[in-house]
Amino acid sequence: MDRVSRLPSTAPLGEGERFRPSTTTIGSLSLRMLLTFLTSSYRPASTYRNMQVASANPSTSIPTTIVLSVRCSSAQLKRAAGSQSLETLRSALLGWTVTDVDGMAQDVDASGGKGPLHMAAWQGCVENLTHLLDDWGCDVNVIARGEFSFGKTPIFFAATQSRADVLLFLLDRGAHVKIVNNKGQSIRSIAASHFEDPTIIDRIIQAEIGQANSPWRNYRETHGDGLEYGDLDPRFLDRPLRETDTEPRPSDGKNQRQAAAERKRRPIAASPIPSLTANEICVLEQSWQSIEKTCGTNGLTTAGTLFQDCTDDFWTIVELNDKLRQSWIPSFVSRLSSVSGHRSLWKEWMQLVRPTSDMRQRKLIDKIVAQLTIDRSSDAAINRIGAIESNNRLEFQQRSLPKFIPPSLTSEPWKTACEAVQGLTISYYYDEATNVLQLPNQPVWIDAVEEMGRLRKTLATCTVVAIDTEWYTNPVDGSTCLATIQVAIRRTNAGDPNDSQILSWVVDLIGTRYEAETRERYVEGCRDLVEELLENYVVLGFAVGHDLHILAEWVARPFNTNRVLDLQRLWAAKAMPGLAACVERYAVIESNCENECDIKRYCLSKDEQCSEWNRRPLTSSQIEYAGLDAAILMTLLAERYREEQQWGKVDEGWV
Repeated sequence: MDRVSRLPSTAPLGEGERFRPSTTTIGSLSLRMLLTFLTSSYRPASTYRNMQVASANPSTSIPTTIVLSVRCSSAQLKRAAGSQSLETLRSALLGWTVTDVDGMAQDVDASGGKGPLHMAAWQGCVENLTHLLDDWGCDVNVIARGEFSFGKTPIFFAATQSRADVLLFLLDRGAHVKIVNNKGQSIRSIAASHFEDPTIIDRIIQAEIGQANSPWRNYRETHGDGLEYGDLDPRFLDRPLRETDTEPRPSDGKNQRQAAAERKRRPIAASPIPSLTANEICVLEQSWQSIEKTCGTNGLTTAGTLFQDCTDDFWTIVELNDKLRQSWIPSFVSRLSSVSGHRSLWKEWMQLVRPTSDMRQRKLIDKIVAQLTIDRSSDAAINRIGAIESNNRLEFQQRSLPKFIPPSLTSEPWKTACEAVQGLTISYYYDEATNVLQLPNQPVWIDAVEEMGRLRKTLATCTVVAIDTEWYTNPVDGSTCLATIQVAIRRTNAGDPNDSQILSWVVDLIGTRYEAETRERYVEGCRDLVEELLENYVVLGFAVGHDLHILAEWVARPFNTNRVLDLQRLWAAKAMPGLAACVERYAVIESNCENECDIKRYCLSKDEQCSEWNRRPLTSSQIEYAGLDAAILMTLLAERYREEQQWGKVDEGWV
């Protein structure tokens, strides 16, 4: 807390006189208000900023109001800058100075090397950018210092998100364009692959000419990591061009369109997922047995004992698991807890070894510690669930369901979801030739950072999304690992619900297209996408509890499920139907011909449900199946809503 200031009542203090709380002062406050003040440090800043504590005795000369001015954290300020609310940003800026705001990017540990301007540009918040630049006087060319973004100014973040309006706004505010980031990219080279409008490239070229007297700043030379990325500026490539290189021509509109078309490619072949050799599997198991033996001794009472006896085995297990390029930390933490039972000692030990570890090891330690914390907080809930005993399978299922929003279509956020899908019908997926429901358009496959940026930009125009996941079994320990997440939205043309289409994406969560650190960057982007989906949108799912559990393990933190809607609960009064059964309830056409009733039924194919989701590339059939399972939820809710409008509250039982 930065300061506590006082607003006087009828008797102001003299100049230089300080307010000193006395027994009388404290006695004038209600006990409840006093406890609120003393415990405020455990609440988010937004809950007690500008809190007013009223005096219980207005007749005394004791101050009637104490105003607590609290400066929020850097993470909260960045989130506010990236929000679409200017009022939220103004509130978050209380207690900050322009020097602090611009200097935030220098604190890599606390802020990730990015500041509020970077976040506002990345999220496309022009109003927030205007406030920070014009009203606060922030530096439009402040440099990000994160590991994968060193040298990027706010205009870089706008370009990577294909935000033309933000890019042009920053150019008008004097953004420098003669900068090469630590990857070897310039504003011009990024824009060449992210914008189809050639006038944007022309504006950047004009800015380069206008800044002729300013030298180029090449952070690739001073802070490069030795890796090669896409969108490189060939003018600053630190090696000769090869025949396999594609040289961007930022001023060539034809090349622009060609590059845009190539980005809409089908899944590309990738190297097979690495696996452990028989010898490595043996070494892995021996290391686990060694830890189990050490942790089973009575003398294991300190982190120092762990450091002395388990360090080599611990890092052997971590390095072998990390080699597999898949989600392994949740299952690792689970086994570590089961064989040792010394969770708090492991956390203490990891904090001891972290300062001497390399960058990759520090990242892994942070994720393992986070998972240990999550597992511990959920132990009590798991024990309670394990105590449930019932011979009635349905009763057990209903009691085990996550406590999502009650399934009433007239309450929020169900009402918002129903309005978003109103007018859709299951006939959108009819295929006359096969009687099997199919998507009119093939889902878009996402396996690159740039493609994910375009997906986020499209999602920003919506309020309701549908999701589903596909997973596979880890061949090493039998744990469940995420393979893809599917996302679907409804897009209307000019706001006309009668002229709309359902768009769907299948996002690769394994990242086999990349190697080492570049893959880590891609997977972190996937985690950010998952967090954005569950925090910023009304989410439709079906039997979504298992999906959320796996996603929470993968992101290494729990989610707020207040806006997650499980459609299965709409039919769960008497049974727990599957998705195919719910869909086929509505996928029926009845027609009368010569006094006979002709019934035609369509089905939802589940042929690919148990296919190998960890293989790359996925087949077109797998992508179609995955995308349809998310997209169908839009029309399923619309059909249920229409049914309730026509017949009132329908029987929720399933016969």
